[in-house]
Amino acid sequence: MNRYTPSILCLVTVFLPLNAQGQEKAVSLESRYVPVIQYDPKRDAGSDIKNAVIEAQRTGKHVLLEVGGEWCGHILDRFFEQNRQLAAVREKSFITVKINYSPENKNQKVLSRYPSIPGYPHLFVLDHNGKLLHSQDTSKLELGKSYNFKEVSSFLKRWAPQPRGESSMPHGGTTKDENHSPPREGRRGGLSRTIGPTPKADAFCPSPEGIFRGVAHAGPGGTTKHENERPLTCVCYLLSHLAAIFIGEVRELC
Repeated sequence: MNRYTPSILCLVTVFLPLNAQGQEKAVSLESRYVPVIQYDPKRDAGSDIKNAVIEAQRTGKHVLLEVGGEWCGHILDRFFEQNRQLAAVREKSFITVKINYSPENKNQKVLSRYPSIPGYPHLFVLDHNGKLLHSQDTSKLELGKSYNFKEVSSFLKRWAPQPRGESSMPHGGTTKDENHSPPREGRRGGLSRTIGPTPKADAFCPSPEGIFRGVAHAGPGGTTKHENERPLTCVCYLLSHLAAIFIGEVRELC
């Protein structure tokens, strides 16, 4: 047993520092981003938004810009303090960044990227790439001297990132299944028709006189096949037909 002791001590001495370094690195990666939770005219709003977007990409969240100032009265902050369940929803889905607007610093250059602001505080929702998704007038969320719980809850849920694997839901409320495209409508000979899937390799070739007519025949199982959907095969058929006629005429001349 004693002869293994130096080897064990050597391994412990080597791997303990490596493990500690790995833990420190993991902690530093998790704690690198510092939330901007106060209006500060001295802050660089452009850098704050950039850092928030990077954090949103890392966490899969959206970015919520709250534009206002210390003169706003912090009514929105108090509302979230009194409704911790909504605060939890916000923290789960958004990286919140406060953007200062005051006589000391109106952040005009940064805010010029977004739609005009009718009043303060004002909210902008960005996706994880920094693209503007929504501009929210907070007066429509108000109720008396505070905010409407139902309206704020609806706002947060509507603009939160959608879980992966679900059908995409445009913010107009209509479900769009990206894996199933609707049939395309076309017109042929003055009649409306539905263009079906591309014919398979075993689709039959039409008769020569029907190549340019768009005549449809019933295929196996009652399915409709359009004769003009296999142009290459049809051209080959037509050429072979003409060649046979030509050879026959040459033989007659001979």
